[in-house]
Amino acid sequence: MSDGASGQRLGFADNSCLSPGDGRQEWLRDERLEQETSREEHGVIVIESSSSMDSGTADAIADGVSRQLDPRWIMVQRVHFAILLVILATVSFAGVLVIWAASGILVLGLLLVPLWLTALGALGWLLQRWPAISYRHTSYRVDEAGLEITRGVYWRTTTNVPRSRIQHTDVSQGPLERRYSLGSLVVYTAGTHHSEVTLSGLEFTIAQRIRAHLLPRDQGDAV
Repeated sequence: MSDGASGQRLGFADNSCLSPGDGRQEWLRDERLEQETSREEHGVIVIESSSSMDSGTADAIADGVSRQLDPRWIMVQRVHFAILLVILATVSFAGVLVIWAASGILVLGLLLVPLWLTALGALGWLLQRWPAISYRHTSYRVDEAGLEITRGVYWRTTTNVPRSRIQHTDVSQGPLERRYSLGSLVVYTAGTHHSEVTLSGLEFTIAQRIRAHLLPRDQGDAV
Protein backbone atom coordinates (compact mmCIF):
# COMPACT_ATOMS: atom_id res chain seq x y z
CA MET A 1 0.00 0.00 0.00
CA SER A 2 1.18 3.58 -0.70
CA ASP A 3 0.52 6.71 1.35
CA GLY A 4 -2.50 8.72 0.18
CA ALA A 5 -1.02 11.99 1.55
CA SER A 6 1.66 12.15 -1.18
CA GLY A 7 -0.97 12.27 -3.94
CA GLN A 8 -0.39 8.69 -5.00
CA ARG A 9 -3.10 6.08 -5.42
CA LEU A 10 -3.81 4.03 -2.31
CA GLY A 11 -3.80 0.33 -3.23
CA PHE A 12 -5.26 -2.64 -1.38
CA ALA A 13 -4.57 -6.35 -1.38
CA ASP A 14 -7.62 -7.09 -3.57
CA ASN A 15 -6.15 -4.87 -6.35
CA SER A 16 -8.66 -2.06 -5.73
CA CYS A 17 -7.44 1.47 -5.09
CA LEU A 18 -8.53 4.95 -4.02
CA SER A 19 -7.32 8.20 -5.52
CA PRO A 20 -7.05 11.36 -3.37
CA GLY A 21 -9.40 13.27 -5.62
CA ASP A 22 -12.04 10.68 -6.44
CA GLY A 23 -14.50 12.02 -3.85
CA ARG A 24 -15.16 8.72 -2.08
CA GLN A 25 -15.94 8.64 1.65
CA GLU A 26 -13.15 8.56 4.22
CA TRP A 27 -14.85 5.87 6.24
CA LEU A 28 -14.55 3.45 3.32
CA ARG A 29 -10.77 3.85 3.25
CA ASP A 30 -10.47 3.44 7.02
CA GLU A 31 -12.67 0.32 6.96
CA ARG A 32 -10.66 -1.29 4.17
CA LEU A 33 -7.39 -0.51 5.94
CA GLU A 34 -8.70 -2.02 9.16
CA GLN A 35 -9.83 -5.19 7.39
CA GLU A 36 -6.49 -5.74 5.68
CA THR A 37 -4.57 -5.03 8.88
CA SER A 38 -6.64 -7.65 10.67
CA ARG A 39 -5.95 -10.18 7.92
CA GLU A 40 -2.23 -9.49 8.03
CA GLU A 41 -2.12 -9.90 11.81
CA HIS A 42 -3.87 -13.26 11.79
CA GLY A 43 -2.14 -14.52 8.67
CA VAL A 44 -4.81 -17.17 7.96
CA ILE A 45 -8.18 -16.75 6.31
CA VAL A 46 -10.66 -19.57 6.87
CA ILE A 47 -13.06 -20.16 3.97
CA GLU A 48 -15.97 -22.56 4.44
CA SER A 49 -16.88 -24.50 1.32
CA SER A 50 -20.41 -24.20 -0.09
CA SER A 51 -20.95 -27.96 0.14
CA SER A 52 -20.26 -28.01 3.87
CA MET A 53 -22.55 -25.02 4.38
CA ASP A 54 -25.34 -26.75 2.44
CA SER A 55 -24.83 -29.92 4.47
CA GLY A 56 -25.12 -28.03 7.75
CA THR A 57 -28.23 -26.20 6.57
CA ALA A 58 -29.84 -29.44 5.42
CA ASP A 59 -29.17 -31.14 8.75
CA ALA A 60 -30.77 -28.21 10.60
CA ILE A 61 -34.16 -29.09 9.13
CA ALA A 62 -33.96 -32.68 10.40
CA ASP A 63 -34.86 -31.87 14.01
CA GLY A 64 -37.89 -34.17 14.31
CA VAL A 65 -40.28 -31.24 14.88
CA SER A 66 -43.73 -31.43 13.29
CA ARG A 67 -44.30 -28.50 10.93
CA GLN A 68 -47.19 -27.17 8.89
CA LEU A 69 -47.04 -26.16 5.26
CA ASP A 70 -46.39 -22.61 4.15
CA PRO A 71 -49.58 -20.54 4.65
CA ARG A 72 -49.21 -19.12 1.14
CA TRP A 73 -50.22 -22.57 -0.09
CA ILE A 74 -53.81 -21.72 0.88
CA MET A 75 -53.91 -18.91 -1.67
CA VAL A 76 -52.35 -21.08 -4.37
CA GLN A 77 -54.98 -23.76 -3.84
CA ARG A 78 -57.77 -21.19 -3.89
CA VAL A 79 -56.57 -19.91 -7.25
CA HIS A 80 -56.44 -23.49 -8.56
CA PHE A 81 -59.98 -24.16 -7.35
CA ALA A 82 -61.22 -20.87 -8.80
CA ILE A 83 -59.93 -21.89 -12.22
CA LEU A 84 -61.59 -25.28 -11.81
CA LEU A 85 -64.85 -23.61 -10.79
CA VAL A 86 -64.88 -21.43 -13.90
CA ILE A 87 -64.40 -24.50 -16.10
CA LEU A 88 -67.16 -26.42 -14.30
CA ALA A 89 -69.51 -23.44 -14.47
CA THR A 90 -69.01 -23.07 -18.21
CA VAL A 91 -69.53 -26.75 -18.96
CA SER A 92 -72.52 -27.15 -16.63
CA PHE A 93 -74.23 -24.01 -17.92
CA ALA A 94 -73.89 -25.30 -21.47
CA GLY A 95 -75.48 -28.56 -20.28
CA VAL A 96 -78.36 -26.69 -18.68
CA LEU A 97 -79.01 -24.79 -21.91
CA VAL A 98 -78.97 -28.02 -23.95
CA ILE A 99 -81.45 -29.71 -21.62
CA TRP A 100 -83.68 -26.66 -21.63
CA ALA A 101 -83.64 -26.35 -25.40
CA ALA A 102 -84.23 -30.07 -25.91
CA SER A 103 -87.21 -30.13 -23.58
CA GLY A 104 -88.93 -27.14 -25.14
CA ILE A 105 -90.53 -26.38 -21.79
CA LEU A 106 -90.14 -22.81 -20.57
CA VAL A 107 -90.95 -23.65 -16.96
CA LEU A 108 -88.16 -26.24 -16.88
CA GLY A 109 -85.61 -23.55 -17.64
CA LEU A 110 -86.97 -21.42 -14.82
CA LEU A 111 -86.33 -24.34 -12.46
CA LEU A 112 -82.97 -25.46 -13.81
CA VAL A 113 -81.26 -22.06 -13.76
CA PRO A 114 -81.90 -21.36 -10.02
CA LEU A 115 -80.83 -24.91 -9.16
CA TRP A 116 -77.68 -24.45 -11.22
CA LEU A 117 -76.86 -21.16 -9.52
CA THR A 118 -77.46 -22.65 -6.06
CA ALA A 119 -75.27 -25.68 -6.73
CA LEU A 120 -72.54 -23.53 -8.24
CA GLY A 121 -72.57 -21.13 -5.30
CA ALA A 122 -72.36 -23.96 -2.77
CA LEU A 123 -69.50 -25.58 -4.66
CA GLY A 124 -67.67 -22.25 -4.92
CA TRP A 125 -68.01 -21.66 -1.18
CA LEU A 126 -66.70 -25.13 -0.40
CA LEU A 127 -63.74 -24.83 -2.80
CA GLN A 128 -62.72 -21.53 -1.25
CA ARG A 129 -63.04 -22.82 2.31
CA TRP A 130 -61.45 -26.20 1.81
CA PRO A 131 -57.78 -25.08 1.37
CA ALA A 132 -57.71 -23.51 4.85
CA ILE A 133 -59.35 -26.60 6.38
CA SER A 134 -56.94 -28.95 4.65
CA TYR A 135 -53.99 -26.75 5.66
CA ARG A 136 -54.81 -27.13 9.35
CA HIS A 137 -54.82 -30.92 9.02
CA THR A 138 -51.55 -31.33 7.11
CA SER A 139 -48.12 -31.53 8.69
CA TYR A 140 -44.72 -33.07 8.06
CA ARG A 141 -41.70 -34.07 10.11
CA VAL A 142 -38.09 -34.62 9.06
CA ASP A 143 -35.55 -36.49 11.16
CA GLU A 144 -32.52 -38.70 10.67
CA ALA A 145 -34.76 -41.67 9.85
CA GLY A 146 -36.50 -39.94 6.96
CA LEU A 147 -39.73 -38.06 6.22
CA GLU A 148 -43.16 -38.40 7.81
CA ILE A 149 -46.28 -36.76 6.32
CA THR A 150 -49.65 -36.57 8.10
CA ARG A 151 -52.76 -35.34 6.29
CA GLY A 152 -56.49 -35.84 6.02
CA VAL A 153 -59.51 -33.98 7.40
CA TYR A 154 -61.93 -36.85 8.00
CA TRP A 155 -59.61 -39.81 7.49
CA ARG A 156 -56.13 -39.19 8.85
CA THR A 157 -53.24 -40.90 7.05
CA THR A 158 -49.59 -40.92 8.02
CA THR A 159 -46.98 -41.73 5.38
CA ASN A 160 -43.48 -42.65 6.49
CA VAL A 161 -40.66 -42.47 3.95
CA PRO A 162 -37.54 -44.20 5.32
CA ARG A 163 -34.37 -42.46 4.28
CA SER A 164 -32.71 -45.78 3.50
CA ARG A 165 -35.29 -46.58 0.79
CA ILE A 166 -35.15 -43.24 -1.03
CA GLN A 167 -33.79 -43.55 -4.55
CA HIS A 168 -34.40 -40.11 -6.01
CA THR A 169 -35.89 -36.74 -5.06
CA ASP A 170 -37.15 -33.76 -7.05
CA VAL A 171 -38.25 -30.22 -6.23
CA SER A 172 -40.70 -28.81 -8.77
CA GLN A 173 -42.51 -25.50 -9.22
CA GLY A 174 -45.60 -24.66 -11.20
CA PRO A 175 -46.39 -21.14 -12.43
CA LEU A 176 -48.38 -20.21 -9.32
CA GLU A 177 -45.90 -21.87 -6.98
CA ARG A 178 -43.10 -19.87 -8.57
CA ARG A 179 -45.14 -16.70 -8.08
CA TYR A 180 -45.43 -17.39 -4.34
CA SER A 181 -41.89 -18.86 -3.93
CA LEU A 182 -43.27 -22.31 -3.12
CA GLY A 183 -42.27 -25.77 -4.31
CA SER A 184 -43.31 -29.42 -4.26
CA LEU A 185 -41.01 -32.12 -2.95
CA VAL A 186 -41.30 -35.44 -4.82
CA VAL A 187 -39.65 -38.49 -3.27
CA TYR A 188 -39.18 -41.76 -5.16
CA THR A 189 -38.60 -44.89 -3.11
CA ALA A 190 -37.89 -48.55 -3.77
CA GLY A 191 -40.93 -50.84 -3.94
CA THR A 192 -44.46 -50.44 -5.26
CA HIS A 193 -46.31 -49.12 -2.18
CA HIS A 194 -45.89 -45.33 -1.88
CA SER A 195 -43.15 -45.49 -4.52
CA GLU A 196 -43.80 -41.81 -5.25
CA VAL A 197 -44.62 -39.41 -2.42
CA THR A 198 -45.37 -35.74 -3.07
CA LEU A 199 -45.37 -33.00 -0.46
CA SER A 200 -46.68 -29.72 -1.88
CA GLY A 201 -46.98 -26.33 -0.21
CA LEU A 202 -43.39 -25.98 1.01
CA GLU A 203 -41.33 -22.84 0.80
CA PHE A 204 -38.95 -23.43 -2.09
CA THR A 205 -35.78 -23.10 0.00
CA ILE A 206 -37.16 -25.45 2.67
CA ALA A 207 -38.04 -28.02 0.00
CA GLN A 208 -34.45 -27.85 -1.24
CA ARG A 209 -33.11 -28.28 2.30
CA ILE A 210 -35.28 -31.35 2.88
CA ARG A 211 -34.17 -32.77 -0.46
CA ALA A 212 -30.51 -32.23 0.43
CA HIS A 213 -31.02 -34.02 3.74
CA LEU A 214 -32.83 -37.01 2.24
CA LEU A 215 -30.21 -37.56 -0.45
CA PRO A 216 -27.30 -39.87 0.38
CA ARG A 217 -24.22 -37.91 1.37
CA ASP A 218 -22.24 -39.09 -1.67
CA GLN A 219 -25.01 -37.89 -4.03
CA GLY A 220 -25.80 -34.55 -2.47
CA ASP A 221 -23.52 -32.61 -4.81
CA ALA A 222 -23.97 -34.77 -7.89
CA VAL A 223 -27.77 -34.67 -8.28
